[in-house]
Amino acid sequence: MQKIILASESPNRRALLEQVGLPFEAHPAGIDETGVIGETIRERACRLSLLKARAVTERLGPVHAQQEDHEDTLVLGFDTLVEIDGRIVGKPWDRADARQILGELSGRTHLVTTGVALIAVDPGAALMRPGTAGGDPVIDSCTTRVTFRLLTDRDITFYLDTEEWRDAAGAYRIQGRGAFLVTRLEGSYSNVVGLPLSLIYGILRTAGYRFVSR
Repeated sequence: MQKIILASESPNRRALLEQVGLPFEAHPAGIDETGVIGETIRERACRLSLLKARAVTERLGPVHAQQEDHEDTLVLGFDTLVEIDGRIVGKPWDRADARQILGELSGRTHLVTTGVALIAVDPGAALMRPGTAGGDPVIDSCTTRVTFRLLTDRDITFYLDTEEWRDAAGAYRIQGRGAFLVTRLEGSYSNVVGLPLSLIYGILRTAGYRFVSR
């Protein structure tokens, strides 16, 4: 079976892959996630997901080049961003920043976009081989519309006290008590968690990954 490497240290992404029974290894990418002026949310999410996949691919290259197993290793990179009023919102710097972000999202609809990049690695080659059947990385994205209830100061303080906002795009986690804040969701729920499972399934099938039912 082809090996899947998750270029992420996110416990939520790991949990989702475990939930659907996909065997994988997780390796943090450790890249600079600074945005570029003028990027759309999709452009930034896709660019950063590719940078993460490439960083892990290059780091693991010498190891996999020495393996005798000639099955491809598939490296998946992800990046999830939130957008409101055309402005990209990342992870809050501190509690005060998280409070401001939640206040902006209160009673309104925002977009959550996850960029996905896949790089296939040939362990039989001396160097890493980017891409799949066409020789290029596979890059795609998924967007979900999320609507928040109107939050009071007490609501926001309660949520900040949960500490879930830390290291979370948009300052909330829908898979936790952040679900209290959401009144409507249009699109993929797992995308808001950080890993759009339906999109991943399609990408892996295109890459020739052989799913097993047990």
